[in-house]
Amino acid sequence: MPDAGWNTDIVTAYQIYANASIEDSNATWANTKTDPPISENDTLWWRCCGASVSVPSENLGFYFSGLIAQSGGAINMASGPGDPTQPNTLAKDLIMCSTASLREPRCESISLPNSVQPRAEAELLWIPIGMKGILVLLGGIQMPSDLLSSGVYPNETYANDFMNQISLFDIASREWYVQETLESGDRPSQLAAFCAVAAEGSSRDSWYIYAYGGYDGTYMENPEAFDAVWVLSIPAFQWTMVSEGTGNHRRQSHRCVKPYPDQMISIGGVIEYGQSLVEPGSFFDVFSLTELTWNSTYDPTVWSEYSVPPSITTQIGGDEKGSPAVPPGLNPQLAAILEQPYLRRSQIPKYYPFAKQSLKDSLRRKGLTRWLAIITAIIAYLILSSFVLIAIVVIRRRMSFQHYDVPETEIKSKQWIVKWMHNATMPQKIQHKRGKGDDSTLLHTSYEDDETEPKYNESDLNMTKGTAFGTSERSLVDDTNAVELVPLANKARATTMP
Repeated sequence: MPDAGWNTDIVTAYQIYANASIEDSNATWANTKTDPPISENDTLWWRCCGASVSVPSENLGFYFSGLIAQSGGAINMASGPGDPTQPNTLAKDLIMCSTASLREPRCESISLPNSVQPRAEAELLWIPIGMKGILVLLGGIQMPSDLLSSGVYPNETYANDFMNQISLFDIASREWYVQETLESGDRPSQLAAFCAVAAEGSSRDSWYIYAYGGYDGTYMENPEAFDAVWVLSIPAFQWTMVSEGTGNHRRQSHRCVKPYPDQMISIGGVIEYGQSLVEPGSFFDVFSLTELTWNSTYDPTVWSEYSVPPSITTQIGGDEKGSPAVPPGLNPQLAAILEQPYLRRSQIPKYYPFAKQSLKDSLRRKGLTRWLAIITAIIAYLILSSFVLIAIVVIRRRMSFQHYDVPETEIKSKQWIVKWMHNATMPQKIQHKRGKGDDSTLLHTSYEDDETEPKYNESDLNMTKGTAFGTSERSLVDDTNAVELVPLANKARATTMP
């Protein structure tokens, strides 16, 4: 159903399978084009509480009746009496949508004949018989009490017939048929907000519709849900109660699915409007359509083909494969349709058997693995970014040390030490003597190095008498024999006194 502020021909739809193969599952939300377009006062798209069914082999979907706003257009389930958006009017049609193009369904409204009463909270099922199959409409009520502010259904007589007068729609001819169930044996009272699934006998000439739970839909003062399981046999059109229930299993407003030919799974529901389930952990229950027992656990590897229970065949005839007796009062035209085999059985999708899945597989099916991959990528990005940031900080600190103002002599001294540690060539020692041969006197020694030794001026060496060294008659340095100190370019000399 579109939201307020909608586009005139676009709605958001949830697509689970691109085709009939479960291997091609690619669940996604996508925009879907509607045909006809949605209008402000539209009643085709704005409705609730109807009955629906999908027919994949025919690329068709159906939605029966339901409730619409009295003025048409958008509805508001929380609105009160007198609000024009309150869904308090019955829709008198059956919507049929072609799903041949999943993103562009084409829908049309088929008016109901006077023999078929509009209603809400009913169940609609499809069984493979005739050219395109037939729809079976069960139960429901014309104005559910949970949607009325007064809490009391104004006219109970209509609802009393909806479980005993079965409406059937032949898709190929678009004709409705109404068939009354046999009065022999027990028959259920009026039911609304229940669930139902259809099983087929192996003889392919009979069908068994299991209806579970629900409530009578008339009084909010006593909205107690039921716990019984009823089976409607077709073409016998006879009800059989196969499970009375225990009271702590009862529920309404739940859903049922049939994963295997012999199993029905009940999901969700409430005891009464606004309350939770009675039995803790009963949100998910499995009912054996053959053994007629409830189980609280589900094992996808344990299943079998459907077999008609003896409690049913005892009342309607036939055997575990089907072939029940046909009642004499059956509509001749309907009887002719029920005898026609369905020719498109190969197009009916078969999703079972299912394999047990590990937690990893389950997460993958739900699409959570993709989210885990995204989270992992984000964490990896943050770690990498941290390493890059640390590297930048370290490089900037090193660059700042290189620009620190260190004295030139200290830098050169450190360079000499580094060279010495790496066995670099040591500076060459040069001795300067006065005279020749063995009588020569050592005057000074110099080293060939890059200005690593301090320099001395000549005035520092010409120390005269009367200095702190004493009053010798002979000067420390003989002026006549003194050696002239000539500074060498980029060379430093260490002078030794004679």
